[in-house]
Amino acid sequence: MEIGNNPRLSLCNVKSICDYLQTGNPVNLFNNAIGCEDVQEVIQACQTSTEDLSDKKERVHVFPNPTDGNLNIICDDNAAFSYSVRSSFSMPVFSGIAKGRCTIDISVLPDGFYILEIMTNHQLISKKIIKTKGY
Repeated sequence: MEIGNNPRLSLCNVKSICDYLQTGNPVNLFNNAIGCEDVQEVIQACQTSTEDLSDKKERVHVFPNPTDGNLNIICDDNAAFSYSVRSSFSMPVFSGIAKGRCTIDISVLPDGFYILEIMTNHQLISKKIIKTKGY
């Protein structure tokens, strides 16, 4: 696997990458942002995120997914959180802050795959979002 030449990519401790790193197959990380620049830092982040989340239930809910417009975010403990919607190329599309819940209107975006990053006091959560017409 090779992940490189993406200076805005800083979140590599996602399940698919963490699972791949456990296989022992070769990995080449280069020219990314801090957090995705070195295999050891990604492995450490994978271990930390797995330990942190293993005995906690999900505190943030995102629905509907897929969506054709509005995307709802609800934080179970009514906590403040920030969010960022990124394109599949990791380019920021929307961002904001909220407390407890919010609705993001993504109807103006082209159909496709997006990443929603939600930062709470407890954790950073990344979710794949599918935007499609007529869902």
